Amino acid sequence: MLGTCALCRSEQVELRDSHLLPSWAYKRVRATRAGGPDPNPVNFTEGKAFQTSKQITGFLLCSACEDRFGRRENYVSQLCRQSDGTTPLIQHLRRRADQVDKPLEVAELDIKVDAENLAYFAVSVVWRGDVMKEGHLASDVTLGDRYREKFRGYLNGDAAFPLCARVLLNVLSRRAG
Repeated sequence: MLGTCALCRSEQVELRDSHLLPSWAYKRVRATRAGGPDPNPVNFTEGKAFQTSKQITGFLLCSACEDRFGRRENYVSQLCRQSDGTTPLIQHLRRRADQVDKPLEVAELDIKVDAENLAYFAVSVVWRGDVMKEGHLASDVTLGDRYREKFRGYLNGDAAFPLCARVLLNVLSRRAG
């Protein structure tokens, strides 16, 4: 489909059928159900819940921008929960000594993890949630014109991470016992 890339704004380019979330994320969500894979995860939209195997996509990005997102998505996929049940990111967390015996622990990422890639990935998902909703996604994600453009500039490499934004990473793990 020919159109204007939502990220780089190149006109009359072939747009790819872009995913809101990377396809690996959909597959892993399905595989985490107790008792085996769930072919139809629950989707919530317009105040209704229903099961569907459909991945949320839309003709949004040109090949170059899709590849830019893909490189970051691949990096994040290697840190998230794997098919063997491990979550490599957990090995890169440094627990603060004052948090060890508390039910909610605060930790820091070690320097081996590229926090920029994690932030870029998170921002790209939020940004896609905002720009894909027109005709594709019933979503309450609304960045507004000002913040949509700040995030677009950052994601496109035209600007630094917006000073008005923050990315908070929560890592949840089950405790034994």
